[in-house]
Amino acid sequence: MARDLERERDEMIKLETMPWRRPMINPLPPRPAPRDTSGEISPPELDEYLALYPQENRRILSARYHNGSLTASLRHFPYPFTQHDLDYVTATQLTLYLSQLTYVLIGAALRAQDHPGIPARFTDHFFSMMHAGRLFFVDLRQKMRRPIWKSDSITATLDLTETRRTSTTFFVFIAFDINNRSCAGTLTVATKAPA
Repeated sequence: MARDLERERDEMIKLETMPWRRPMINPLPPRPAPRDTSGEISPPELDEYLALYPQENRRILSARYHNGSLTASLRHFPYPFTQHDLDYVTATQLTLYLSQLTYVLIGAALRAQDHPGIPARFTDHFFSMMHAGRLFFVDLRQKMRRPIWKSDSITATLDLTETRRTSTTFFVFIAFDINNRSCAGTLTVATKAPA
C-alpha cells in the first residue's frame, strides 16, 4: 500500500512538469451529441475527432467503434526522412498512426458514453483537451513481429482497457494490434484531470 502511494506521488511529481501546464490556445468545441455505440464512424465525426490535424495529414480511412474497441483502416503515407519512400511502415509512422487512432478511440468512447472509466461529465473537458492537442503519450510499448508492407492494406484495432485518475492527471490505458499482430502493444495517454 505504501509503495503504491509512493509510486503515485512520484508519478504526480513527474507529471507536474508536463506540457499541459501551458495555457490552451484553442476554444472549447461544442459538446457532441451521444451516438449509437456501435457501427461505422461517419466521415464528419472522424473529422471532428481529428480536427487537430490538417486534412492532408489525416491517416484514417474509415473506422468502427463498439464498446471501447476501435477498428480502423489506415492510409499509407510516404516516409519523409529518407531520399526515397520505403516499402514498409516504419516505427515513426506507426507512432503517427497510433496518435490519430487514440484521438478517434477516445472521441468515440466519449460520444458513445459507454465506458465506465470516462464519466459523461468529463466529455467537455476531454474534447477541449483533444482539440488543444493536450493528450500526451506517457508510455508506449510496441513489439514488431514482422514488417508491415505498404503493398498490403493496413488495419488497426485499439481497445480502451482502463482509466485512472489522480488529483491532477487522468490516464487512459489502451491495447493495440496493427495488421493482425504485425505490431502490437500498449500505450498510456495522460491529460490534465478535470476539476
